[in-house]
Order: sequence, then structure tokens, then C-alpha cells
Amino acid sequence: MAFDTFISYSSKDKTTANMACAALESAGVRCWIAPRDIRPGTEYAAGIVDGIDSCRILVLIFSSNANASPQIHRELERAISKGLTVIPFRIEDIAPSKAMEYYIGSIHWLDALTPPLSRHLGHLAEQVRANLNVDAPNSAAPPGAFEKTAPQKASFVGGDYGRSSRPPSQSIMRQAGQLALVAAVGVLAAAVFLLGHFLPFSPSAPDHPAGAGPAAPPATVPEPAPQPAPVPAPTFAIRKSAAFGGNGGSAFDDTDLNANHLQVSAVSVGVNLNPADTSQRIVGSLQVQWGDKIGPLHGGKGPLAQPGTTARFDSGEKIGRVDINSKAYHFPTSNAPPQWIAGLEIWTDTRVYTFGDMTFGPTNQCILDYGEILLGFFGRSGSYIDQIGCIVGKAK
Repeated sequence: MAFDTFISYSSKDKTTANMACAALESAGVRCWIAPRDIRPGTEYAAGIVDGIDSCRILVLIFSSNANASPQIHRELERAISKGLTVIPFRIEDIAPSKAMEYYIGSIHWLDALTPPLSRHLGHLAEQVRANLNVDAPNSAAPPGAFEKTAPQKASFVGGDYGRSSRPPSQSIMRQAGQLALVAAVGVLAAAVFLLGHFLPFSPSAPDHPAGAGPAAPPATVPEPAPQPAPVPAPTFAIRKSAAFGGNGGSAFDDTDLNANHLQVSAVSVGVNLNPADTSQRIVGSLQVQWGDKIGPLHGGKGPLAQPGTTARFDSGEKIGRVDINSKAYHFPTSNAPPQWIAGLEIWTDTRVYTFGDMTFGPTNQCILDYGEILLGFFGRSGSYIDQIGCIVGKAK
């Protein structure tokens, strides 16, 4: 999988790094961030090297923690040797160490020292997009794709910029040809007028011979049959991501329940402990809200249910990605172990909301394209949530 930007950060600044990743991905920039994007079975150091090699930009979350981290220094050295653009994003008012200054001393920094952080994250996304020449995908782009196009070169024709992609000489020749065509048409029209004026007039034949009686009334032209009204083009495109997890329980789907295609405004998640192994947590219930409307409760409460958690999104807060963890659980059964959802993580352009256990099992992702919104979820549920996928929409 190709990435755009490698996010280098100290583990002590994980919250800020996750927020930066969410803001960039909401702006259409595919990010590589550890440990999320290290493939299972890959050594950590090898995964870091692969991540840097697959990107074009390194964003450094610069703090006192990063300043003192030898690991960050190694990542910078690798990135610079590979020709990556380095963008330091300074979140503390500190000077770089001598070792750090060696790498970033001559580079323009982006400061994020004054609240709110979201404003600085928006500026970071603008700078990264400008370096990548990432344009917003058009409506014809396949779901989940990131269009990357270089800006068009403007041409100068007739005193205006960008009107034509042809060289000026071709445009002038085309304009000259148009003027010649207009002149020829004018000459032809004058000739027709003069011929009609000077040639002898000969009346046309009558509509019916003399003495043959009155002319027959004109035939009645039937009125055209009424045509059906055109069907209006759909104004909203809806797609579903893949569904992750097991195949137990009964199917659920929020698509028809959200008839007005509203962005999810809140998500409530209940977490349970596995009765057969209380060290394992399970997403037991899931419920969404659109504006003032609360959707149905999916899943239920097991015998070891924990207090539920609700995330309410601010007006204008954009959801860019949903991470889903699932794995086979320890459970006494004669069949295969149940595959339940262990945790959910919702990434927006300002924060990350975590439910359940995101360390248990592999992480799968629903990634929203530029301009898309989260409409709800689908999947399967019984006593717990067995499977989850995302319902995503975009106004046309």
C-alpha cells in the first residue's frame, strides 16, 4: 500500500500524533504511523524503514520528548537520506538539541504553541497537501481512492490566463481562421440578396388549380404522446466498506434508518468482559445518533458488562477513519472460537475516540474519502457485536 506521509513522534506524544494523523487523512493524505501500519509479523525497526521508504514527506511532532529520542534521530536520518521532505510541527517552545539541529536547523518549522491545536492541524494539512500537490478527488474517483494530480500549467492567450492549453501561435491561427470564415459567410449572404433583388420575379404555382373548388383542409397533426417525467439523478451516493469480524448473531444495518443522510452526531458503545477470560474485553453494544434521532441498540449486555461510553461530535467535526479490532476469543464451545469485535477507534480532524481494546487482534480500517461522511454502521450482533462495517455517504 502506498502512503504519502510518515509521522515521526515520541510515544509520549501519541495523542498529538494521532490527532495530526486524523487531520491529514481527513484532508485526503494517506499517513503511515506506528504501530498501526506495521504489518503483523514484521520487526518494529524493519517496519519503520519500510514506512519511511514508502512515503514522500516526514512530519515530525517536535517536542522535548522527540528532542531527546535517538529513535527520532534515526528516522530523520533515514528520511533525509531517501530525499523525503521534512516538516517539523513544533508543539513545545523549545530549541532543538545539537543532534536535532543537524537535521532540522535549516528547515522552516510550523509552530503549534497557542490553542486551539485544531487550527494548527488545519495549517499542517494545507502545507502537506501543497507539497504533495494533492487535489480533492472528483466525483468520478472510485470510493476510497486518493487522486493525486499535478497543477495545470496556465497559458497566456489574448490577455487572459488559463483559457487555453494550446500555444499562443496555434490560438492566433485559430482566431484568424474564424475571422476568415465569418467574412466568407458575409460575402455569400450579400450575393444571395443581390440575385434575389435583380432577377425577374416569377410567381409560384397556386396551391390548387382554378375551378377545382376550395382547397382541402389541412390534415390534422396528432399531438405527441405525453412523455414520462424524467427521473431526477440521485443527489447522494452511498457506499459500504468491508465488514470485519465474525459471522455470528443477526444482521443489522443503519442505512434505511438514516433516511435524511445525516452525519453521525454521537456513538455509544458498551464494553463487556469475556466470561471465559476476564482479561479480554468485547464490544457488547453499539448505538448511533443522527441529530436528535437515536438509532436502535445493536448487541446487548453480557453478564460482565462495563459502564458504557458515549462520544459526541462537535458541529463541523469531520470523521476521517474508523479502526476496528477483532479476533477469536477464548470461549468454551464445541465449534470454532467466536470472532467478536474487541475495540473501535473513531478518528476525526480534532481527536481520536477509543472504545474497548485496540491492542487485541489485528486492526482493520474504514477510510472515508474527501467530502464523505459517516452515516452509520452495519454488521452482525447477538449478545455482543460480532461484525462491523461502515456506511459512508457523499453529496453529489
